[in-house]
Amino acid sequence: MLAPRFGLLSIRCLSARQLVYSEYGDPAKVVKLQTIELPDNPPPGHVHVRWLAAPINPADLNTLQGVYPIKPPLPAVAGNEGYGRIVKLVYSEYGDPAKVVKLQTIELPDNPPPGHVHVRWLAAPINPADLNTLQGVYPIKPPLPAVAGNEGYGRIVKVGNGVKNVRVGDHVLPAKAGLGIWRTDGHHKEADVFPIDNTLPLEASATLQVNPPTAYRMLKDFVDLKPGDTVIQNGANSAVGKAVIQICRIRGYNSVNIVRKRDNLTELVNELKGLGANEVITDEQLVKEYRGKIKDARLALNCVGGKSTLMLAATLGFRGCMVTYGGMSKMPLQIPTGPLIFKDIRLAGFWMSRWYEDASHVEERKKMYAELGGWIKAGEFRSPSFEKRRLEDHSVALEAAGVQFDKKQLFIL
Repeated sequence: MLAPRFGLLSIRCLSARQLVYSEYGDPAKVVKLQTIELPDNPPPGHVHVRWLAAPINPADLNTLQGVYPIKPPLPAVAGNEGYGRIVKLVYSEYGDPAKVVKLQTIELPDNPPPGHVHVRWLAAPINPADLNTLQGVYPIKPPLPAVAGNEGYGRIVKVGNGVKNVRVGDHVLPAKAGLGIWRTDGHHKEADVFPIDNTLPLEASATLQVNPPTAYRMLKDFVDLKPGDTVIQNGANSAVGKAVIQICRIRGYNSVNIVRKRDNLTELVNELKGLGANEVITDEQLVKEYRGKIKDARLALNCVGGKSTLMLAATLGFRGCMVTYGGMSKMPLQIPTGPLIFKDIRLAGFWMSRWYEDASHVEERKKMYAELGGWIKAGEFRSPSFEKRRLEDHSVALEAAGVQFDKKQLFIL
């Protein structure tokens, strides 16, 4: 009888865990947990199944004790009953993310079509852009019904005819937003995936596409920053904000970081300074204590909008630049007239998804991922902490993502 594995496929490459026994006896003593490596592709006539759940029946205990009629050759994998499947999270309408997303079982052909690859998606975070997409308020609107999820990473397990630039075993990201990767497996055009370093940790790989690159590009593309220059930002406790702090530390820029006043302010200040922040202050402190003290910032980064931008703009030096990449307050920017006229400050916007759409950025994208990956592997850049979830727990995860901004949600696919 087919033996389902008592355990889930590992999240790293094609490793798997299984419960094995090499002798008969007390079930609690003879069964051992074993990690194995699976081939990239199943043999002819076979299928790769991700087992999800398996009960322990009396027959299983009898088999382990050696008193059941079915006796597979030892060593053997335990378990006689269970189920596995390929699933995805789909939405057919816009609305409350926790309500409109549904878990759906899918069937994939054995082989991807020509020019396509089979990706086994491994992990994907829930970002604000994902929630906005499900609510129908994000600029990217794939035809409905659609698979949710804009960021994450997977491993190529099969390639179709004509695929040239990626191969089996490569770790990949979506080439751009809107691919829909909250799924265990998918067939995608070769051009829709982008290879990355296979040796990066899971959390780093899953979040390499959006937040660290947003920080990286804003610090690189708008002002020619030099060591010792000052960068000021609001929303400093966001994922992008924490990435900005770390890149500033690595490159020798001074970072001034604005956060909202809160009960755990001391804890947050210590966390951000632990990442390398030079200053961490509240909006109130910026107005009352630091007004006039910060006046030569070269770059200001805004993800809040509203009144916060008044003070950000006032801190800029001659021909400084304020880049807006978010609008958490949902209020328009407020810009003082004086700095625009007398300091010739510049205002700009940035959207990472738009940058990825420019085909001329392919080589620069490779360089960016290589530099970020190098910092990660050297221990100089830390990924955020996550609460890990299964796709089956999507409602709970999506609800938490809308209120728990200090801890991101990560689907282990």
